[in-house]
Amino acid sequence: MAERKPKRAVSANALDLLIREILFAYFRLNASGERMFAPLGQTPGKVSLMRSLLEGPQSVAQIARARPVARQAVRKLVHEAMAEELAWAGKLARLFSEREVAIARDVVVRLTRAVVEADART
Repeated sequence: MAERKPKRAVSANALDLLIREILFAYFRLNASGERMFAPLGQTPGKVSLMRSLLEGPQSVAQIARARPVARQAVRKLVHEAMAEELAWAGKLARLFSEREVAIARDVVVRLTRAVVEADART
């Protein structure tokens, strides 16, 4: 997504409220993930790590070699977890429009980049 300069800067208070809502959402989403992935014997953190590594520069075989698990076990777990997560997200998706989700994602991505850049300067 392209960087955009806002027409008018938002107040620090408004941005702080957005950040708090993102954090509250994260904690609630993490709790939902705990319940969702418990039957698979996994935590949201492990599923997230495996998912991002699957999509990143490491292959499933590389992930499995780095851990005492079989490649097939990693692949099976990630596909099961992703299917469960997508089904859950599908239920929530009815509450939002495509545009709302795209705008929210854009704001969170830009906020994350700004935080990373600010941290790099300190």
